[in-house]
Parts: sequence; structure tokens; C-alpha cells
Amino acid sequence: MAAGGLPPSGLRRGDQHADPRHVERNDALADTSIKKGNRAGLQAGLVLTLCLGATFLATQVIEYHRLGFNTGDTSFAATFFGLTGLHGAHVFIGLMILLVMTIRAFRGHFSAEHHHGVEIGGIYWHFVDVMWIVVYVTVYLL
Repeated sequence: MAAGGLPPSGLRRGDQHADPRHVERNDALADTSIKKGNRAGLQAGLVLTLCLGATFLATQVIEYHRLGFNTGDTSFAATFFGLTGLHGAHVFIGLMILLVMTIRAFRGHFSAEHHHGVEIGGIYWHFVDVMWIVVYVTVYLL
């Protein structure tokens, strides 16, 4: 690979992970369901969101192994791994929050009157989703 090539040969414009907007929609399903007192909808939304978030991380790891460049190769590579890795770390933190929320949902800790824990987790997922838009545009489109 030529030093400083942007993007490196292992990365093509338009490459992408699992679409995080699907994760966002399922989190909204969970939040809306519990506000209506639908505990099964809450549980389904949380489990589906947890699965899609884990799929996103797994896809990111697979992409890292297939790229053909590393952090020391170019400034783009260092920036790429820095931005996507930091986002991946936030997704992992979100998955841990989501796991706790899911366990609590299956134990019956949330109701239509007491659902603030679901909303707080949802706010964090919104943050992660917005950050992905910034990372995606910066790394994959520009």
C-alpha cells in the first residue's frame, strides 16, 4: 500500500456495518411499549435491540480483520481505527446498559408508571446513533 493513500486499499467508499437505525427503532419500540403498559413489547424490543447491537459489534470486528491495514500504516488508518474503535466502545457500553435494562424488564421492574430506566438507556442509544452518523460520514463518505 502506498504511504498516506486515502482511503487505504482495504476500505471502499460505501462500506458499512449493520445499519444502526434498526437498533434505534427497536429501542423506540421498547420505550413506547412500556409507556403503554405492554411488558412483552418492552422485552421484545430490548432483546431485539441487544441482538442488533451485538451484530453491529461483530460486524465491526470482522471488518477490522479484513481491512488489510493497521493503525501504524497511514494517518487515515489511525483516524479510522480511532473513530470507529471509540464508537465501538460506546456501543459496547450501551450493550451493557441494555443488558441490565433487559434483565430488569424480565424481572418486572418497569411499568407504565415507572419506566425512567428505559428512557435513560434510550437516551444513551440516541447519543450512540447520532455519533455513528458523524463517524459514518467522516470515514465512509468523505
